[in-house]
Order: sequence, then C-alpha cells, then structure tokens
Amino acid sequence: MWMLIERTLAVPLFAAMLYLVGCLVMRLVGAFRPSIWTFDSSRIQAIFDRVAAGTGGLVLVLFLAGAVGLYRPGALVGLAALLVLLGLAAAWGEHQLEHTATGAGRTPGHVSDPDRSREDAPGTEPRSAAPAGWRWFLALLAIGWSGFFVLLALQAIRPDLAWDSNVYHLNLPKLFLREGGFFAVPMNVYSHWPLGVDLLFGLAMAIHDHVLAKQVHYLFAILTAGLLFVVGARGASATTPLRAAHPGALLTGLLAVGLFFANPVVIFEARVAYVDIAFAFFTLVAAWAAERSLQGSDSDQRGPLVLL
Repeated sequence: MWMLIERTLAVPLFAAMLYLVGCLVMRLVGAFRPSIWTFDSSRIQAIFDRVAAGTGGLVLVLFLAGAVGLYRPGALVGLAALLVLLGLAAAWGEHQLEHTATGAGRTPGHVSDPDRSREDAPGTEPRSAAPAGWRWFLALLAIGWSGFFVLLALQAIRPDLAWDSNVYHLNLPKLFLREGGFFAVPMNVYSHWPLGVDLLFGLAMAIHDHVLAKQVHYLFAILTAGLLFVVGARGASATTPLRAAHPGALLTGLLAVGLFFANPVVIFEARVAYVDIAFAFFTLVAAWAAERSLQGSDSDQRGPLVLL
C-alpha cells in the first residue's frame, strides 16, 4: 500500500520540480509569467511554459554535470534540491511582484481577456451557461479519461523494461551514473546521440529507481494530453480563456486528446522510458509559443522566445 502511495506521489512531485526550475529559468531571463498562486483558467499556459522551460534548464544542468564528471547520484540529487530551492524563491518573488503590481492596477505579463471585457461592458448580456446536458456529457467524458489515466499509471509502475530502454534510454544513464559522466560506450552507437530526456531518466534513477524514470515519460504523456486539450478548447485564439470556451470547444479539446491516444504507439510509450512523447510535448509547446508570439497575446515576448 505504501509503495502505491509513493508511486502515486512521484509524478506530481517530479512535475513540481520541473515547474519550480522553470520559474527560476523564466526569472533568470527576465521573462515574467503570470503567477498561479491565485489561479484562474487564463493562466493555465503558465504551467506548461514553466514545465517546458524547467525541463530544458534542468537538462542543461545535467549535461554540464556529465561533462565535468559530476553526474553521480549524490551530486545530481544535491543539484536538483538546490534548483528547487532557488525555484521556490523565484516563484515567491513573482508572487510578490504580481501582488504589488495588482495593487497598482495591472499585472506584469498580463494577458488581455477580450471576453471578460465584453462581459463586463455596460448593457452587455451575461454569457449564457452551458446546457445541463452538455455539462453532464463533458463530466462523464472527464471521468472516463481520468479512469484511463489511472490504468495507464498502473502500467507505468510495472518494473519491466522495454527493449530500447534496456539498450540505451535507461542503460546509458545508468552507466553515466556509475562513471560520473559521459564516456564512449563500446558497441553502443546511441551513446553518441543527443540524450536530453535520457539525462532526466538518470536523475530519476539517482533519486529512486528506473520505475521513476518510466513515470517521467508517463508525466510527459499527461502534459501533452493536457496541452492538447487546452489548445483544442481555445480554438484558433491563444487568448481565449477556458472559462469562456463554448462546450463544443471543450469537446474539441477532449477529441484532440482522444486522437492522440488513439495511436497505440502512444499508449505503449506512455508506460515505458522512451523519449518520443517528451519530444512531442516540446514540439507542441514550441508551436503554441510561436502562435502566441504571432498573435501578440503575450505582452512580454521573452517567455515564448525562451520556449522556442
């Protein structure tokens, strides 16, 4: 029972680490992202932005550690803890900055909300609520997807290894952890490939074991599905908040998630330590950042540029 609880908490805790490192990265480049301490649906993009930036920043730190011979379990855990603490300080600093700016009447990095402006305008009819039938239908779909993700999570915590994981996705980080850094692995051409996400797997194994590494790839499947839903529900405009989305748009988001998991390869890879879904997540985040930049929906354009 305790092992199941431990495995259940591992995914959100690892996601929180990536998020906090992302706060630090955004702070270092001077790109303000709206805080989610006071959460509303228009700020959902900040979660994906920070997780993507945090993953990139953490991979860079892990690469440097491998280059200088510090890719060892104790050193990696210490580096990760230091980055989390710095990320907490950066997140709290953003919260304080936003709180101060809100008192002055505007939030840094504020994203305009044309729907709310129209709703608050004098003489404007309030937005009609979604029909009860729609709400029940969407609720049932959400429950169904939740059950699917739970079953997928149970598959991800199985200790078995897929072929590519055993050859290089997990084997190479394990060897690097043993040697303290990069080296030419005889008869393994993959040791010369870019190993960004694989270095994250090494950190997961340094923290716990290879099952946590599998859960990291499962985390990217959840993030990709969540971002597909958000992009699909918002339609063509990156500025449309989810609370203003039509029920049909929400159904479009759920359909996008369904098409993603309709590919049996996605279901297989979501429960093993491969890298393809992580690549899909970064590609989607970059495309979304490009769209927001072109639409001018971010008043601070440095954030999307960092993600690109």
